[in-house]
Parts: sequence; C-alpha cells; structure tokens
Amino acid sequence: MAHRHHVPERFLRQLWKHQQFNTTHLFSTEGKPIEVLSPGVLNTDGGPDFTDALICIGNILYRGPIELHQHLDEWDTHDHHRDTKYNGVILHVVLRSHAGDAVNITESNRTVPVLVLERYLTHTFRETWDAMLLGERAERLATIRCSDVNDTVGSSTIETWLEKLAVERIEVKVRRFEERLKELVEETRLHVNEPPPRY
Repeated sequence: MAHRHHVPERFLRQLWKHQQFNTTHLFSTEGKPIEVLSPGVLNTDGGPDFTDALICIGNILYRGPIELHQHLDEWDTHDHHRDTKYNGVILHVVLRSHAGDAVNITESNRTVPVLVLERYLTHTFRETWDAMLLGERAERLATIRCSDVNDTVGSSTIETWLEKLAVERIEVKVRRFEERLKELVEETRLHVNEPPPRY
C-alpha cells in the first residue's frame, strides 16, 4: 500500500468494523499479541470512533472504546492527549506509522496500545477500498425501511409512486426557476440606465 494515498475515516471505520484484514497473529507496536473478540459499536456521537469493544492484549482482556486514524501522530494533532473523552481508549488503531513515531498518551497520562493495520492488509489498497464501498452500500440499502418487502409491492403501485415523485420533482424545479427569474428581474431593474428625457 503506497503512502501517497489519503484515506477517509469512513474507510477506516468500515475496515475495522468488518475486520477486513488478517486478524490472526496481530501484534501491538510494543510486540504484545492482540486478539479482537469484538470490534465494538460505531459511535455516531463525539468521542472515540467505536465503543464497547472487547480486545485481548497480551493476556489481559479489555472492554472499552477504540480510536481510528490514518497516521499514529493524529492522536496528538487531534488533541486527544488533552481530551478526557479519550482517557478510556483501550486501543489506538492506525493504518500506518513510521519509525520513531512517539507513543500515544491520554490526558490521564496512560500509554495507549497501538495496532498498525497496514502490515495486516491481505489485498491491495484498491481492492480493499472497492470492498469497503460495496459493504457500505449494502449497509445503506439494508437500513431502508421496509426494504425486505419491496419485492411484494405491485408494479402499478410502484408506477403510481414514481409518477408522483416525478411530478413533485418537476414542481420543485419550476419553483426554483421562478424564484431565480424573480431575482434576475429585480437585479436588472436595479441596474437599468434609462436615457435622459429630451424635454
């Protein structure tokens, strides 16, 4: 995986959530074996990216939040070392790190174990990225209300519904055009230079 790629955080979240890497023989940057029993629950609020993860580091079982970043140094650049919300992080998962990177310290002065994923990726960056996008799309489709009964809806109902949506969309566009035309008329009226009267 080349270092020139910028990786969006949503890619990292999908990668971790679905464990799309070689999960056997994981080791922290300190050389301790890591076993992911549960990746946790995606956090849609402020704070660490995942909550309630279950991770075995060395021979100790931890339950708590996970933080994800592209690079190890983002822990400090994002000021997590000063934020009490990150005191409970049990594992900092990063895509890549460089030799000589500093350790991650919490606000409570605790060192956070680090897992670097780059060495455990089993596919090329492009293949992994495509798999993540497909997985993300499948998740979105699965969360559409009543998606499991869509096949039972009659074609006439779908046609009526599509026609109604089409009319609504056209009406919205017409209203936007009308509003824009009114704006243009007002702007033109303000800039009209009438010729001086001859009398």
